[in-house]
Amino acid sequence: MSIQIFILSKLMEDNNYPYKLKKQISEPIPLDRLAGLTESKLYYHFDSLAKKGLIESIEIIKEENRPDKQVFAITAKGQEELPKMIYKLFENADSISDMVVGLANIKYVERQKVVEILEKN
Repeated sequence: MSIQIFILSKLMEDNNYPYKLKKQISEPIPLDRLAGLTESKLYYHFDSLAKKGLIESIEIIKEENRPDKQVFAITAKGQEELPKMIYKLFENADSISDMVVGLANIKYVERQKVVEILEKN
């Protein structure tokens, strides 16, 4: 779920494609290695989010001698689901490390509700 929250939150900021997101989390600190995130896992999560209707392909960039780049945008449904996913992440977290992606995207939720969830747990 953390990877999907990360993808949705990045698409809230700007349309993007999987390879570019992979590069963003690989530099300067290789967060992808810490999370065990491979390129195939990232593409899997983009595909999964698209099948749920949370993101959609909006453009294909074609460059000579390069693979096509499929650019994605978050849908209205994705914008609605992102806070729910973040709340669920906090509800299911067993440690601070489980909450990192939620904390990084706290701007998409009501902070007081997060406090209530954490106090309850």
